[in-house]
Amino acid sequence: MENEVPEPNNSDSAHNVLLAGIAILNLHGEADLRVLDVARIAGVSVGTIYSHFNSRDGLIKAARVEQYRECLSGELTVFRSSLESANTVDEVLAAIVLFCGSDGNVSGLAARWMRLEVLGSARRRPHLAAALAEENMLHIDRGAKSIQMVQQRGLIDPKVDPQALMAMFDSWSTGSVNMDLLAGTLADQKQWVALTDKVLRSAVLNL
Repeated sequence: MENEVPEPNNSDSAHNVLLAGIAILNLHGEADLRVLDVARIAGVSVGTIYSHFNSRDGLIKAARVEQYRECLSGELTVFRSSLESANTVDEVLAAIVLFCGSDGNVSGLAARWMRLEVLGSARRRPHLAAALAEENMLHIDRGAKSIQMVQQRGLIDPKVDPQALMAMFDSWSTGSVNMDLLAGTLADQKQWVALTDKVLRSAVLNL
């Protein structure tokens, strides 16, 4: 297999297998994930993989959930930190725009594309889709708590439901892949950011 996959260093065999599976998915995608390769990289037998994950598809599902969880965690950590430390409406807006991927840079591009890849993998895997839905709900609940804190400080309209607001931001973030595709083709990226600011001020901040 081209592009050697880095070998994970962990004593737990199931975790080693999961890391090896994720590494192969990141480099080659699902079509090139072979159980023999995973076993070699993880330093375990093929039987060990099946005992932990039941099947190749079971391993892929577990790896996809972990990829998704990592994407959500990385995005949310930055968002919550920026939002909770905001002292002005402008700082709140900056945190939201950055999270939504509308800031004109590629700060969250890799995470947005990975989320779409994992969601695409779940299209014909109902159990995977259900697991991702659970991760999404946890993600929205955590983000909503930070929004609620900012609402209590009067920086976001308190009449807006924080969970609905977080769900909107999250959908906006994922949908920003379309803006990633258009990067460099818009006449003026600053106009897009200005429009985002205007929408947020009127609909979210009640300004």
